[in-house]
Amino acid sequence: MQVGHILAQVVFVVCNRPWREIQADARSPLWSYYGGARARTQDLGYGLQFFNIVEEGMSARRLSQILRARGIHGMVIALHHDWLEVSDVMIAWEEFALATVEHTVPSPRMHEVCTDGFSTIGRAIQRLLEDGCRRIGIAMHRRMDDHANHTWLAGYQAFQALARSTDRIPHFITAEWGRREFIKWYRRWRPDAIITINDDIVHWLRAEKVRIPQEVSCVTLYWRKHREFLSGFYQNHEVMAAAAVDLVVAALNANERGLPERPKTVLIQADWKDGQTHGKRPNVKPVPPFQIRVC
Repeated sequence: MQVGHILAQVVFVVCNRPWREIQADARSPLWSYYGGARARTQDLGYGLQFFNIVEEGMSARRLSQILRARGIHGMVIALHHDWLEVSDVMIAWEEFALATVEHTVPSPRMHEVCTDGFSTIGRAIQRLLEDGCRRIGIAMHRRMDDHANHTWLAGYQAFQALARSTDRIPHFITAEWGRREFIKWYRRWRPDAIITINDDIVHWLRAEKVRIPQEVSCVTLYWRKHREFLSGFYQNHEVMAAAAVDLVVAALNANERGLPERPKTVLIQADWKDGQTHGKRPNVKPVPPFQIRVC
């Protein structure tokens, strides 16, 4: 994708999704990542190309050869799932300025741009407290917290340690994710609000005749347009990808290549989206604010 005068090339890599699937899948953030990276490279006068290393005939070694032949020295990596360990990858890291989007490349370490997960869950809890919720739970499949490098669990556990003992609820972050297990947890603890990721719990609660948000608010940490009825936080995927481009371009301008000695992590703030699954609770006494700075 080339527009205008091109100073250099930046490559946008997706590990395991072909182009057609990325365009068609509203659930995945990859198309948003690509749009953000494309807009930023155009602003800076750089070109952007797309590669999928699992397409037929492609490999990490082959990708290195192609980029070398085309004179491409910048690489923004955005993946659908957590990637492989370095022992499984043959990309010539030393030849490129590198940055990843999200915690999807556990090894090798390189510059990365992520949502500020700890701050996001703190802001979600603060909003719920200000809107009258007191007993706040969290429920999601464990792989979602794994993908976020456990920042969801960390933020929630910090809140639990600071909350009144009568308001504390054990987390429901589990690999045993299903309607029966979730409803058992809900009936046992009766939270005022539940922090989650997708819309599973909304459907499960409504099937049990639980009124949302009158009886319980449901707030997502991962708002997406295909489930915009949810109240919660959008992680600004376009901004994340643009920031990854900035990291790569800065390294290119400094003539820096290869895995950095001290990798940088850039944290992007999420934005609140109003939906239909959260509302203020009337006639509830105010409580002190959540005692963690939530930027």
